Amino acid sequence: MTSVWPRYEGRPLCCVAQLNLPEVQAAGGPEWLPGHGRLLFFYELEHGSWGLNANDAGSAITIHETGSPVAATEPDDLPYEAKFPAYPVAFVRGTSYPTEERQAIDWSPLNTASAEALQEALADLVPPPPMHQVGGYPCPVQSDHMEAECHDIAKRLGHGGGGVAD
Repeated sequence: MTSVWPRYEGRPLCCVAQLNLPEVQAAGGPEWLPGHGRLLFFYELEHGSWGLNANDAGSAITIHETGSPVAATEPDDLPYEAKFPAYPVAFVRGTSYPTEERQAIDWSPLNTASAEALQEALADLVPPPPMHQVGGYPCPVQSDHMEAECHDIAKRLGHGGGGVAD
């Protein structure tokens, strides 16, 4: 764990995940991720909204920890509901496919039987829940426009939002 526990508006963030990057790479993880250190993901639970705006900078933080990890203890004021149990994960190489929404499939030329067969074939490609992955196409819960939304939020927060066309 990082030696300094991140806070938002004076409240400690909760640690929602840690990824050991050498383990991710050993399983064939994305080449764009560093092969060393850990990624630590923090979120402020009391914020109560995933709809971030420019005033919310710091309510969600990702830290790339390098070198030897320095143990940190949870702050005394971290609420009980913000203390999550550790669940070890194993990484396996997989293939991700774009969603129907992302593919912009035009179903109109297909007859009913063909459309149903295509929907079944696409459904068979989706892994069973819970779906967690590092890299690949997103597996959205609400909509398939997450990259554009993240880009817009990053621009509003003054972080450029590079990587997605303006």
